[in-house]
This record gives sequence, structure tokens and C-alpha cells, in this order.
Amino acid sequence: TVNISSPSTHTNRGNRFEVGDVVTLEARANYGYTVTGFKVEGSDTSLPMKENTEYPTIDYTITREALTQFNNIIPIVVTYQRQEMRKVTAISSDTKLGSVELSPKYSNFYNETKENGKVVKAESWYTAGTEVTCDGETITDYMIDYWQDENGNQQKWYTYQFTMGSTAETFIDHTFTAHFALGHQGSVSFEYQPGTKVDGKDQKKDYQNMVP
Repeated sequence: TVNISSPSTHTNRGNRFEVGDVVTLEARANYGYTVTGFKVEGSDTSLPMKENTEYPTIDYTITREALTQFNNIIPIVVTYQRQEMRKVTAISSDTKLGSVELSPKYSNFYNETKENGKVVKAESWYTAGTEVTCDGETITDYMIDYWQDENGNQQKWYTYQFTMGSTAETFIDHTFTAHFALGHQGSVSFEYQPGTKVDGKDQKKDYQNMVP
């Protein structure tokens, strides 16, 4: 996206500028891209960008020559370049037991494969330094037992979180497979004040409004 503002003192002229006005243009690249420069359409010369700004920015001075050349509408072109990216894939080991999900999701770089309405494979491309989360859902009575990466390493947890590396050894494609297991049934005791516990059906009726 491109934002336009001007320190000019002129008012009530909408988006029109006069000769001598200094127009500030700020460009923001979407995820996966970087701004490489600004230039007047048809020119091979890049306009100088300001230093120490949050986003790439230029100050462009309106000239009579430019207004004449372009019939009062000066086209400023912003150029972008796609960043280097690597693919992360999340896979369900058993499509009958659960689905998978990747986040964050960027529409240009995200793809899903579904079976019976469930996501059984998610693929996304990320830049270095991006924090990625593998997650999923299971059918009743089951849980995600562990995630296994492309090298066979396992992590026992229902989510797998990591940061895309920034070196040649760590900035690589990854594949994570969700493995499922039958959940374990048990009981829970809630202590709502020191020395007093609620445990089991016999005491439940006396503490119906308890908030753990």
C-alpha cells in the first residue's frame, strides 16, 4: 500500500498539489515482499528514499516540468521484490482422527488439502524470522499426542511452535506430522479456599456456582 501526505499549508484542494509542494509518499509491502524503490513512470532513475523511517518513504517536490510532461498527473511507481521463503507443511497422520492447521496464514502463500471437510494437509511459505505454530483438532476422546518433524524428532505437545531460521542450515523447508492418541480419563479437584476441596458427585450439589 502507498500512503500520501503533504506538509503543504494549502487547504481545501483535495488530493491536488501545486508547483513547489513537497509530497511525502510512504510504501508498505505485504508479507513476503520488500519495497525496493520509487521512481517516476518511464524513468530508470530511482528517487532518493529518506533515512531512519519506519517504512520506505520519499519526499517528492512537484515541478512545473513534471506537470507539463504528464498532463498534471504525475505517476510515481513503487517497485517491490519478493523475499526468499521456505515451505512449512503440517500433515495429519490419520485423517479419521484429526485435522491440522498452520499459523500465521497469508493468503498468497497458504494452501490446504481437505478430506470430508477436514484439513489433512496445510502448506505455507514463510520468511526468515517468522514465528510459526502447528496446531490441530481431534475427534471426541482423542488428542494430539506428539508432532514429528522431517528428521524423525518428536515433541509431545498438542502444538508445535518454532521460528524460521536465518542461516543456510536453519532456513530450510520443514514437515511436521501430527500423531494422535486416545485421551486419558480422570478426575479433577478444585480448591476454592484453603483447606476445602470439592471432589466428586457427592459434593457437587453444594458448590454449583463455584468458579475455579
